[in-house]
Amino acid sequence: MKTIKHILSWLLFLAAIAAIYFLWPYIPKLHTPSLSVPLILLFSLSVAFMNIEVLHLGSVKPFNCIKCLTGWISLIIALCFHCEVWYFMLPAGVFVGAMFELIKGRL
Repeated sequence: MKTIKHILSWLLFLAAIAAIYFLWPYIPKLHTPSLSVPLILLFSLSVAFMNIEVLHLGSVKPFNCIKCLTGWISLIIALCFHCEVWYFMLPAGVFVGAMFELIKGRL
């Protein structure tokens, strides 16, 4: 039951990202050509922290590690919102997640 809950929550998250991606061109007031890199990294770190530390979701490697989840979410967001340096987002997200885990471990 717990596994099904996790799978359904991730499918809902991916469906929301896909809906935003496909509906974005039809929302002219909110359309921006791309998001900035710090905004993408900060948002992906906050989503990863919320899913792992607050909601305790994830039982396999990419979903229970802040470092990994930050990297993958930043790559997905960069691809969906047409960031110019999308190829840089996975390593940058992993770096930001690793720095956060280092700071969290020191405190």
